[in-house]
Amino acid sequence: MNQHQKLLQHLASESAWLRGALALDPRVAMLDDMRRVSAMTPVVTRNFYRGHGRFREAEWQYFWSTFKEFLKAAENVRRL
Repeated sequence: MNQHQKLLQHLASESAWLRGALALDPRVAMLDDMRRVSAMTPVVTRNFYRGHGRFREAEWQYFWSTFKEFLKAAENVRRL
């Protein structure tokens, strides 16, 4: 089992909500979660996401190396 499969297995075991979202792509679930958290406050900081987000830092860092990249990806998807 490669790293990507291990991450998917771990994330899918977390909750029913995640299992449904991860059926498509884990990045979709993470971006949806970032948009959900973004709706709570005008400015999302890394610490705010840590307290309110559903994903741990190591999980989203698998796809985005910095919080800024993760936040920007969610903002770009929101505009589409």
